[in-house]
Amino acid sequence: MTEPPAANGPPSVTSTGDRTIVGSTIGAGSIFNFGNGRNGDSLPVVVLLPLLAAVAAAVYAVLSWPGGPQHQYLWFYLALSAAFVVAVLCVIGGAAAKGPKGAAPTAAPSKPSTAGLLLLSSALVLALLGLAGLEDVRRNGEITVEISVRGGQPLAGAVAGTRTLVVPASTADNVRDHLRLALTVSDDNPTSPTCVHKTTATLTPTTPGVTPTTKRVPAQAVVEFDLGGSRGEVTIDVTVRTGPGCSMQVAARGTLFND
Repeated sequence: MTEPPAANGPPSVTSTGDRTIVGSTIGAGSIFNFGNGRNGDSLPVVVLLPLLAAVAAAVYAVLSWPGGPQHQYLWFYLALSAAFVVAVLCVIGGAAAKGPKGAAPTAAPSKPSTAGLLLLSSALVLALLGLAGLEDVRRNGEITVEISVRGGQPLAGAVAGTRTLVVPASTADNVRDHLRLALTVSDDNPTSPTCVHKTTATLTPTTPGVTPTTKRVPAQAVVEFDLGGSRGEVTIDVTVRTGPGCSMQVAARGTLFND
């Protein structure tokens, strides 16, 4: 009759093939040895690290996307795409290096080749560069802001009058030094003869420190302003001059950016 193992004896060990499970650790931080590097039954974790890094970078980007025009994310897209490609090559190379399943074990685990190490390093560096590009956009990238028009519309007459463009105050996520303002003065009645070619506008910032102080532009124009460190609401008066009998509408779009 076989005696049961002593209560305080050495931990039981269960062995299956080339994998070893230390029984005493189950339930308290189990230790598993997945493959021994000789029979090629599993991929080394290091081969999967670049792919995991690329996936983690993509998930982080989705969860923290700063917004703004897509063209400013070109570097991020290129770097992360290249990281995925190189990471997949690492996995394919690792799978090829371990040999077919059930192959005879080698005498000792093979060391990673120089080319393999270069691929691993390149994938990790590319993933980090992609994240660096994303963070640069977060700090300095272009941000679209809503600009409202204060005052009644339409504006009619040769000297149609003055309205105020209001740029909302900056938040912690969109602090920028410059404003790109796209102004559009259009016909109030699209079916009537156009007055756009007869129309000009004068932009005058009324918030202290914003430059240029005055800018005269055609009915459709883009003007850049230096905000002069202003972080609060920015107001810009727009005075419209058009032809007799013309009736016009004023609209504006804004983009904040760093020079």
